[in-house]
Amino acid sequence: MQIGRTLAVALTLSVAAATAAPAPAEAQGRRNWELTVTGAKLGRVAVPSPLGHRSSYWFFVFTIENDTGADRPLPLFVRGFDDEERTFHEGIYPAAEKIVEDRLQGERLTISERPKEIKDGEKLEMLAILGPVNPEADIVSVDVVGISEPVVREKGREYHHPRAMRFTARRSGDEFLTGLDVVEAHSSRWVDLGERRPLPNAARPKSSSRE
Repeated sequence: MQIGRTLAVALTLSVAAATAAPAPAEAQGRRNWELTVTGAKLGRVAVPSPLGHRSSYWFFVFTIENDTGADRPLPLFVRGFDDEERTFHEGIYPAAEKIVEDRLQGERLTISERPKEIKDGEKLEMLAILGPVNPEADIVSVDVVGISEPVVREKGREYHHPRAMRFTARRSGDEFLTGLDVVEAHSSRWVDLGERRPLPNAARPKSSSRE
């Protein structure tokens, strides 16, 4: 990799080692379901401007699989933050997207192309571009939102419990040579997005014999 070239780095993140597999489809029922994330890669791409400046973006590629036994909604969104408390969100960045797609090859669904539902047994390849970002951040965390049922049932009660799958990565190297840094996998885990709250009786759906 040469400094003068547009730089992008990617590293496969091991999901299985840090994340428990979802419960079997028959155990998940209509609620308590989780979609599976595999093949995740996190990297950085620098996009040159006509004035000679470069804007840095994170790209995140991953596969979503529905093995829950039923079709599921897919309100998928990706967002992140770094160790300097800067936040960034998935967006439509055509120049960065083209560089990543040319480099990685293959077809992936971006934020404007994803379906609103994922069929049972279906796998979808995803691409998220986040930014602009701080290229000198040492630790970056990316949350994948919308891949689990936010209303869960336990012991006959129901709770509102929004969660996300969080991927955290570190970079190493001289902060002045950020285009050459390698992004190393650190962890992946489920995180809460808000306080877990019990639902009142009136808000609970009627029970189903399928659950």
